[in-house]
Amino acid sequence: ILEGSRQKLWDVMASYGSRYLFHYVNFDDDEMKIAYRVIVDAPGILSKVKEAIAHDFKLIMDLISPEMFKKVILNDEQKDHIWELAKWVASIRAVSRRPSYYDIESGKWRQELVHIQREAPLRVAQQLTNFVKANVLLRSLEVIDEKETLTVDDHAMKLAAKLAMNSAPPFRYKIIREISKNDSGLPLSSLCTALGYDPEKHKSMFYYHVQPLVHWGALEKDDDGNYKLPLAIHSIFKKYKVLE
Repeated sequence: ILEGSRQKLWDVMASYGSRYLFHYVNFDDDEMKIAYRVIVDAPGILSKVKEAIAHDFKLIMDLISPEMFKKVILNDEQKDHIWELAKWVASIRAVSRRPSYYDIESGKWRQELVHIQREAPLRVAQQLTNFVKANVLLRSLEVIDEKETLTVDDHAMKLAAKLAMNSAPPFRYKIIREISKNDSGLPLSSLCTALGYDPEKHKSMFYYHVQPLVHWGALEKDDDGNYKLPLAIHSIFKKYKVLE
C-alpha cells in the first residue's frame, strides 16, 4: 500500500509541498481510502509514510537549481500581496510578555503588553517568495527547459496565504481562521461559541490570545467590538479563495 499510494501522492506533493500533504490530500478512490485507514489505524505507519514522502519530496527539490528560480516571475500585484502577508506574519509571530504595574490613578494593578521579539517582514517576504517560486517550479518540471519564464498563478499565491495563516500558534490559528470566515468580524462571545467554548467561562482566555494579535496588528477591532482581519489581508484571502 505504501508503494502504490506513494505514486498517487506525487501530483499532490508537487502541488502543495510535503508541509501541506496531509491537510489537503483528497482520498477519493478505494486505494487511497485504504491507505488512509492504514495511516490512521496502525501505530507507526504514519511516521513511515511521512518519511517516505519527505524522501521523495527532497528528491524532487534537488532537481530545482538556483537558476530555475530566476525563471519564475511575480507581477507587481503579487509582490504587493507577498509583502502584505509578510507584514501580517511578522505581527502574528510577535512575542510579547505582560509585566504588571501599579496604576496610581486607578489604584489597581494592570498588565502591559511589551514587545520582546518580532520577525523582520523582509525575511518573511523572502521566505514566501521562495515558497511560491518553488511551488511553481515543482509543478512545471516537465516543461521548464522549454520555457524562458514561468508565471506565478493564483494556486501558488493561495498556498502562500495559507502558509502565512498557519504560521500562528495552534490555538491562535483557530481564532484567526474562524474570524476569517466572517466578513463583518466576530465579537469575543461569538468567537468563543464558534470554537465550542462557553463565553461565560472562557472569555478571558480568548481575550488573552486576541489582545496581542490586535496590539501588533494581526487583527483589528471595530467600534462595535468585532474582531476582524486587516483589510489588506481580508482582500488577499478573498481574491485567492484561501478558505475554500
